[in-house]
Amino acid sequence: MTDDRFDLRNVELREVIPWVHLFRGFRIALDLKKLALGAAGAVLMAFGWSFIALWFIGERPTAPEKPEGATGDQLSHYELEQLEYQERLNSYNALEESRYMPWDQAERGTDVYRSVLDPSGKGWRGGIPASAFLTLEPIRRLLFPAGLTLRGPWAAIPGTLLMAWTLLVWSLFGGAITRISAVQVARDGHVGLGEALTFVIRRYLSYLGAPVFPFLGVVFIVILCAIAGFILSIIPGIDVLAGIIWFLPLAAGFVMTIMLFGLVLGWPLMFAAISAEATESFDSLSRSYSYVLTRPWHYLFYSVLAILYGAIVMVFVTAFSYAVLHMSQYSVAWGGGETELRQLYAYVPLAGGWRESFGPEADSPTGTTYVSALFVGLWAHVFFLGIVGFAYSYFWSQSTIIYFLLRRDVDETEFEEVFIEEEDDEPFPTAPPTLTDPSGKDDKGGDPSLPIVDPPQGS
Repeated sequence: MTDDRFDLRNVELREVIPWVHLFRGFRIALDLKKLALGAAGAVLMAFGWSFIALWFIGERPTAPEKPEGATGDQLSHYELEQLEYQERLNSYNALEESRYMPWDQAERGTDVYRSVLDPSGKGWRGGIPASAFLTLEPIRRLLFPAGLTLRGPWAAIPGTLLMAWTLLVWSLFGGAITRISAVQVARDGHVGLGEALTFVIRRYLSYLGAPVFPFLGVVFIVILCAIAGFILSIIPGIDVLAGIIWFLPLAAGFVMTIMLFGLVLGWPLMFAAISAEATESFDSLSRSYSYVLTRPWHYLFYSVLAILYGAIVMVFVTAFSYAVLHMSQYSVAWGGGETELRQLYAYVPLAGGWRESFGPEADSPTGTTYVSALFVGLWAHVFFLGIVGFAYSYFWSQSTIIYFLLRRDVDETEFEEVFIEEEDDEPFPTAPPTLTDPSGKDDKGGDPSLPIVDPPQGS
């Protein structure tokens, strides 16, 4: 009699509940290569943003004065000036915010790194832990330029430049992170830093072009609608026809909304698709839109779970970094004295409250203490960038896992399937020559074979 009992020990939890793969995100993101890539991308993006902002920011706009007893046209003119001033001020504030480096967030009043462990209760915003916002910090920074372009005509050009620079940077660094993550997720394999960068550079135009195509499509539709609006304004009596065919602008708005919706949600999936499949821009674009639009609730569930898990992870990472920083200061202070040691921490990052956490600011270091403080600040900034890099590494790593989950849901493709580059074969393979020794024997010990030639036929 056969034994038909079912052994649960032979069943992997990931096969039954595939979304548990998301809990691998912390281990996959905690990789020195990906931390370095994330930190380098964040710093390079910030430097480019700072240069663009300084070029366009100009002077802070001043509010218009309301004329006394203004009525009628004067009041309407003042209200228009006030509206223009508010748009300029919003653009100025946005450009001012984009100037700061990751370690200087305390200066712009939105220090998400500090609020995670703030004992005053500011670690929660509207019932949501600040660590969740820190998990979303990469996506907020990635979408910031798009929001800037909508703040008015004065921000359209700098916002577009910021968007282009962001795309140029993360097409390289985000692509490399997703490539390393894809091989780790699928096969627990190892991809070197140079190998990942080489993979991305060979397909850089694909990474760069995938999110550009839908954006260009939206721009093209906007131009068509603008031309139609211009024709409507110069030809009298055509407004009746415009009202009849107004379903066309509505259809255009529907198409643009779908394109932008898929772009915002699917951009990380595009990079993951290229990294996992070694595909082209259009295929990655098609996959990301298909997965998001056909499985929106799956995508929402995976994203929310990744954010909640990331909130817990970021609390641990931030707390661990605080412990490392203060244990180093505490242990050295036993021998060197707290007051003298405080001067060595004069140039540690402002973000996260690191600098002020060591007590009142001491006198500025001088002499050899100044040189020592510079080196301490350098190492503290490198350590802090590890936290920044982890936030970006976690974001791109979880985006890769979500891509694999959606691919499994839609295409029924197993996790193990990922593109692996094989080493190039020898272009002109040749058989090894047969050696013959002086005795007439070949290298296998047999008699050498000679071709048999038929004798010529007699005439």
